[in-house]
Amino acid sequence: MERTPSETWHPGGALPEAGALYPAAGAGTAARRLSFVPATPAPSRAPLAPRATPWGVRDDGDAERARADADAARIDAHPVDVTAVDIAVPDLASYRGGLDRGRPAFVEALWMVLSALFVASFVPGSRHRRWLLALFGARIGRGVVVKPGVRVKFPWRLAVGDHSWLGEGAWIDNIVPVTIGAHACLSQGVYLCTGNHDWSRPGFDLRAAPITVADGAWIGARAVVGPGVAVGRGAIVALGAVAMRDLAEREILAAVAATAPQRRTIRPPDPGAPPTPAAAQVTP
Repeated sequence: MERTPSETWHPGGALPEAGALYPAAGAGTAARRLSFVPATPAPSRAPLAPRATPWGVRDDGDAERARADADAARIDAHPVDVTAVDIAVPDLASYRGGLDRGRPAFVEALWMVLSALFVASFVPGSRHRRWLLALFGARIGRGVVVKPGVRVKFPWRLAVGDHSWLGEGAWIDNIVPVTIGAHACLSQGVYLCTGNHDWSRPGFDLRAAPITVADGAWIGARAVVGPGVAVGRGAIVALGAVAMRDLAEREILAAVAATAPQRRTIRPPDPGAPPTPAAAQVTP
């Protein structure tokens, strides 16, 4: 089918060769090839005139004019017909969400305001943060440390065990429940993500799954824990790592793929040191 010049896109960057493979939309999907349509004849171009610069009039000579003419001719000779590329894309206009937010809209709005003022702010102190989280339905244990800059999507879907730490800038994106055990640590900038989308559906349907961080686990700075992941007792998600699967007890997930697998060991306390709480002990 012939196409009018208005249906033909002239990209300004490098052009793929005719028939080049276009990346597939998903794993296991056959790659598709770009198709092209003939271009309309290029209009004649006037030669480049000398141009003025702060140092006077400059004539770049035949070389620059030749390069510009060659680039223009190449673009005109190979326009890409994007309408002919058969690539499945989601229809985001059909997205319906369907998330059960768990509280009325006015409660969520009130939480957003108070959270911004007192929880996510950089005013130091944990006591007022624990109190406000509990007021909105979070189950907060004894001695929990909540650092400045912490963000919690829905506090009524959060449970934190005794003496756990939520570090600066941690983001608990808990559209479904997140459970953090006792003596666990979320370091600076950790992101717990419970939401995902079904990229195989035209409507980009929402999918969500709870996250569990067991007793004594440590999520390192800037690490990410994905939907449905259970981090085992005493396990570590190291600095900048992305956990998209469950971690066994005391397993260490490193961000560098070449790092040899490790298991966490905890040395006995030094003589004279106070005893370790039972909830924090990891059996060797």
